[in-house]
Amino acid sequence: MKKLLSLLLLLALGCGTVSAHDFKIEKGQFVLDGKPITLVCGEMHYPRIPQEYWRDRLLRAKAMGLNCISTYVFWNIHERQPGKFDFTGEADLAKFIRTAQELGLYVVLRPGPYVCAEWDFGGFPYWLQNNKHMKWRSDDPDFLAACQRYITRLGKEVSKYCVGNGGNVLLVQVENEYGSYSNDRVYMGKIRDMLEKAGFNAPFITCDGAGQMPNGYMKGVLPTVNGSVGEEVKRAIDRFYPGGPYFVAEFYPAWFDVWGQGHSRRDYRSPAQQIDWMLGHGVSVNMYMFHGGTNFAYTNGANTIGSGYEPQPTSYDYDAPLSESGVATPKYYAFREVIQKHLPAGETLPDVPAANPVATFAQVQLLDSVPLRAAFGRSMQSERPLTMEEAGQDFGYIHYQTTVEKGGKGRLVLRKLRDYAIVFVNGKRVGSLDRRFSQTGMMVDIPDGAKLEILVENVGRINYGPDLLDNHKGITESVSFCGKELKGWTTTPLPLYQLTKMPRCQAPEKGNHDMEGVAFHRGTFKLDKRGDVFLDMSGWGKG
Repeated sequence: MKKLLSLLLLLALGCGTVSAHDFKIEKGQFVLDGKPITLVCGEMHYPRIPQEYWRDRLLRAKAMGLNCISTYVFWNIHERQPGKFDFTGEADLAKFIRTAQELGLYVVLRPGPYVCAEWDFGGFPYWLQNNKHMKWRSDDPDFLAACQRYITRLGKEVSKYCVGNGGNVLLVQVENEYGSYSNDRVYMGKIRDMLEKAGFNAPFITCDGAGQMPNGYMKGVLPTVNGSVGEEVKRAIDRFYPGGPYFVAEFYPAWFDVWGQGHSRRDYRSPAQQIDWMLGHGVSVNMYMFHGGTNFAYTNGANTIGSGYEPQPTSYDYDAPLSESGVATPKYYAFREVIQKHLPAGETLPDVPAANPVATFAQVQLLDSVPLRAAFGRSMQSERPLTMEEAGQDFGYIHYQTTVEKGGKGRLVLRKLRDYAIVFVNGKRVGSLDRRFSQTGMMVDIPDGAKLEILVENVGRINYGPDLLDNHKGITESVSFCGKELKGWTTTPLPLYQLTKMPRCQAPEKGNHDMEGVAFHRGTFKLDKRGDVFLDMSGWGKG
């Protein structure tokens, strides 16, 4: 009996062990278990893909010929409130890494703390902004203390998957494209030291565009280059790390979309030729993106580089080889053909999994409806409107209400509106303002004693460039009517992504005018078979 128990114990221990890999940078090459390896990576972001599809998408990555997956880590979904961490559901990074490992895929981990990624605030949590003196991405003590807490907690969650600890994470990136922002090597060194201390036992890399590498390079850390192709890759890296290894950490087979503009597309032929050149010259490559996915729950970012405020949409399709819904595109098959050409003798790629079935249903009648007010929870009183950050809110909408004692016909001005507002007077919609078009005010007719309501949407915090430092949302300064500031506001946060069920219908209060047309609607449908389902919301307009 004792022998049997001992055997069972040994078997149980064996099931939990992972065969360790020896991974190093040697003689200008990545060397895995004594053999040179070219990393053929594809970028996929775990919170942009429903967890139920992770394995499906990773299998399709492997079938295209990828041997490695690269992902950012998004601080603001893991620490939504200071000191309160979440690694569940789409935030279960450890499960994502384990799933890749089960399929024989390696991982390049990009933990930030800043990631850009066309993601709200570049991955920073909104609450950093409540410290009015903090300067992020710098050697600021308060910022570094917040980074330390995040990186330490992240290390407890996933550092065990690093190659030096027996896992499949081959490389860990320090910060992200820092050379295009600043050149504070003290700050960068402290982030590197935090990662080391947190147990990230794998070679470190930095990534920058070729022109920004002098600012972002760190001595003793492998520099990688973003956006370069051909011989420029080697020239860029040789300046700081002669002889390589050469790694294009972000190769762009396409680009992201801008809200309100047409879908970005790029023909696959030129990118396929560039990948062919890289693999033929031993250059490792990461396709940004291999599979873009979706910016769920208001997590999209925005840019102000170029022509004003430009938010990204919910879709992060990116015209990637694997589409937003997981369909292999002609670009996928063109890249697969190139990768297959460079496989070691005797190796073949697995078959591409069959496309997932699609289920359809008849038109749905939305018979139930409740006003937005049914979702109202905690409200706060203040002289001026509170920003989202002051109200303890990250994403979604925020509602403002005041009474205009002395009305009239005049100009209503919202100073520093962030980002899209619908204005109601006594429950009736009178207009909207959009930051994209630099709209800050409108002419309105307000009766004496009228209820003024303003519903504001956070359309995406800036994720890139110097405006990263000015990222509050909601009404961020003041509201005036006919040149006089309006005071005495009720602010109600509406992070609608947190709703777990439809609000119950409530009888309207006497004298209460609900906001015209702003409501929740419900209908039901039945499926005859299991499959991916898509809703056509094209006739609904904004919201």
